[in-house]
Amino acid sequence: MKKITGLLFCCCYCSIVFAQTFHLPKPKGSAKTPFTKAFVKLLNEAPHQFKKYKGKLLTGKDDLHLGSVIFKSKLQLEGSTRGRLVSDSTHYMEFFYGDYATLDEATNKMDDLTQQVQTALGNNAYFHHYPIDSNGTVVQQTKIAFTRANGFFHFNISLQLVHLQNQQYRILLQVYHGRPIFYRKIFFKPVSSFLFVNEMHKNLEILHKNRSKTCPVEMVGFYCDGKTVTRDSAITRYTTETIDNELSATMRFDIVLTNLQVSLNTDYVYYELPTVLPYKKRYAFIKIADIEKRKRPSVILSMVQNTTTNDITKTFNILMHFATAK
Repeated sequence: MKKITGLLFCCCYCSIVFAQTFHLPKPKGSAKTPFTKAFVKLLNEAPHQFKKYKGKLLTGKDDLHLGSVIFKSKLQLEGSTRGRLVSDSTHYMEFFYGDYATLDEATNKMDDLTQQVQTALGNNAYFHHYPIDSNGTVVQQTKIAFTRANGFFHFNISLQLVHLQNQQYRILLQVYHGRPIFYRKIFFKPVSSFLFVNEMHKNLEILHKNRSKTCPVEMVGFYCDGKTVTRDSAITRYTTETIDNELSATMRFDIVLTNLQVSLNTDYVYYELPTVLPYKKRYAFIKIADIEKRKRPSVILSMVQNTTTNDITKTFNILMHFATAK
């Protein structure tokens, strides 16, 4: 069960190549500045844990990252006073953009740095602004994602405005390692006449919050295949009747995928999960608001090839799982 849970609540970064490859083009024209050139190089090295820019190990106690292993950065971003590679549960490059006496000065500098990042991304940036943290040290925090036509990559850029103990304000720019998952946006609007859509709207919250060991509702076109409740998760399973051939199963899968998009609408995004047999196709739907959560409620849609002793005859099922972290 741990393996299943780990897949359903997978981390935001993965070494597997998904439908979109994370790679930024070199800046051109007026966008080509010392900052944008270096920043694009840095982002394109993110899938490789920034090994190319890893410098000497820094010794001694760090005032920001207690217990982390920290290395110098061989790459310097224009305008930063220093840069380093921080290694703990993850790896990220961190650059300091000065300390400021007033919040207005710091905010102006942060706005200017945000615009430079936007330019480096070719104006293909998706910004998500977070409220201040509970202990009051982070005054502002903005996560930034690189967008493409029909979606965006997981947020792997962070801008922070930090209030220091000496009452000054510090700006930090962080870039996280890994190959970000590509989230596809949903552009459909709900169609109330669809029975599937109506059932999904009415039952989604129940499916995610139900704590019993039985399926709480029926879903049109599916039958309940049971529910698994563990210490840290609950998974409600639905499946179709067995389908005799792959073409029919693929068509059925595509129909259900579209119905889910229509049902969940623009509050959600979906992304492709890696597949090995018996899985032929897998997609996970999550709320945009839950993207940064390590464990987030998900709707998992899968096409499964059933095990058979006959290599010629293959059968398939479409599975729909509602997974919730406890």
